[in-house]
Amino acid sequence: MTSTIKKTVKNTDKQINIKLSGELGITGSEELKTILKEYQDNKQPIKITIDNPKTVDLSTIQLFYGFKNYRDEKNNVVKFETKIQPNQLALLNLANVNIFENQ
Repeated sequence: MTSTIKKTVKNTDKQINIKLSGELGITGSEELKTILKEYQDNKQPIKITIDNPKTVDLSTIQLFYGFKNYRDEKNNVVKFETKIQPNQLALLNLANVNIFENQ
């Protein structure tokens, strides 16, 4: 299977930085779920940056909320940051999505 999501991971002493781009819509949801499951039980703080994706939709946001809720239950920190197009940001605002720090 060809990857639809580009993932870059950098570990620092303070946190794990995960940068995601590409197809962050319903077509990449299984791949995104696999990526998130890989880090869900990691005790280090995690920062996920969405970097100019080709697509982003509410299936992605649902997975992020699930990931955040799971980590919150385990007292593990996760932060989200976004660098997305204005029309994608408008979708998030209309859906009352507020998990991104720089929204």
